[in-house]
Amino acid sequence: MLCFLDAEFGEHGDSPNAAATQIIVCGGGNLFEKRIEQRTGNRKMQNTARTIFYFFLEPGSADSQDVNPPPRTAPGTDGRMKASPPGMPGLSDWLTNLSQFLARLGVIAVVLGTLATLPARWYWFSDLLANLRIQQLIAGAIVVLFCLFIKQFRLALIGALCFSVHLVPMMPELVPTSASGATADAPLRLMTINVLTRNHAYQRVADEIRQVDPDLVAILELSSGLNAYLSRELADAYPHRLSSPEDSGNFGIGVFSKLAFDEARMFQLNENITSIEVVCGGNQVVATHPLPPMGSDGFQSRNQHLSLLAARISQQRHEFPERPIVVLGDFNVTPWSPHFRRFQRASGLHRAKLGIAVTPTWYARGSDFPFGLVLDHIFINDSLRCVEYRVGDDIGSDHRSVSVALRRTRF
Repeated sequence: MLCFLDAEFGEHGDSPNAAATQIIVCGGGNLFEKRIEQRTGNRKMQNTARTIFYFFLEPGSADSQDVNPPPRTAPGTDGRMKASPPGMPGLSDWLTNLSQFLARLGVIAVVLGTLATLPARWYWFSDLLANLRIQQLIAGAIVVLFCLFIKQFRLALIGALCFSVHLVPMMPELVPTSASGATADAPLRLMTINVLTRNHAYQRVADEIRQVDPDLVAILELSSGLNAYLSRELADAYPHRLSSPEDSGNFGIGVFSKLAFDEARMFQLNENITSIEVVCGGNQVVATHPLPPMGSDGFQSRNQHLSLLAARISQQRHEFPERPIVVLGDFNVTPWSPHFRRFQRASGLHRAKLGIAVTPTWYARGSDFPFGLVLDHIFINDSLRCVEYRVGDDIGSDHRSVSVALRRTRF
């Protein structure tokens, strides 16, 4: 959108003493004109200055813009060039205006989306957008490339700045991790799998567990039907079980283990939602599933759940400083959310992963599906190192399993 300001100046060009100021705004094929006349003297105009302002950083220099462009010409029937009627742009002009409009629209959307993530610590909708940082990075990259293609370099710079705003808080999780510092002992294999309460593909769930063959698996959204099926099908491999199935909601939970439980208990935090804590093989394992942060109430409930859980884990770390601790489940938060980082700081745990580990675990129908989220996690303390990380296959649920192999830290 282009804005011309015509001002008549006095004899010495120092002040508009007998001025007629005209603002012309052009954009999208429309022409708006507002004339403001000021009559403060009788001298005629000696000098005229035209200043060009740009809305949203119009590309190109002001010197290259022709305020009074010559009439467009087109070949006539006799082969001679004839002037086109004023106000009728050609196809190339129309495409140029359209591409510039789309570039501005894209940058505005990227800027608004970026700004909306800043108060994510306090507002549920901002947190939702912060959880969508990968998607916003993809959108930002597309907008920046499009602006570069049509030579809207200043718009591309704005898009790149927004891109960096999303990238900076993601960098700690995007840094590849290695298995260095682990002992050569046999690894402890753990799995968390949200099976979806209404999912009746019981065989696919059992096959996924058999394929990974974990020492312990936490099953979320466990229904009574699936609980009975797995208790029967996996009885020999997983003789130690503690479960609280639920059919009317999405918060049934169960832990199936090859290792005998030294301790086993169920507990609740801020909601009537069961979490399970067991001690087996010298390791403390906690399975949990907070409410999704949809709406203000869900947002506050999830955050309180994570805060209470972090305080519980922190206390246990001080009581048993040498004990390996694992917390796993569907946390309904991505690594890009400030509440994810707050939980890690408060609990003293960190996410178990190998490499970059950005494969989505929720709403992921394909391995490259760009709109899924990383919601299922396994957290460990410094007594453990992750030597394997895997996101599972489709089991008929809206989630995928996450499994890791852990070894004790070599001090």
